[in-house]
Amino acid sequence: MSRETCTRCLVGYDPRLTGQRCPVCDAPAPGAPTDASPRRDRLMTIVVVAAALNVTLLLAVAVAVARAA
Repeated sequence: MSRETCTRCLVGYDPRLTGQRCPVCDAPAPGAPTDASPRRDRLMTIVVVAAALNVTLLLAVAVAVARAA
């Protein structure tokens, strides 16, 4: 197990287990590529689309219940 110490917040962690990023402040591990944005952007897009679909579904259910009452 290779432990690194974050240069920003001084937390010890294993970069292989945390995606080459500090689990506390999200700083890149020493020697790791600094650009992990495509993966993070894709995840954020999935979260936003899922939230929008959830709200749409809830609104559709609320309209259906209001019409039935």
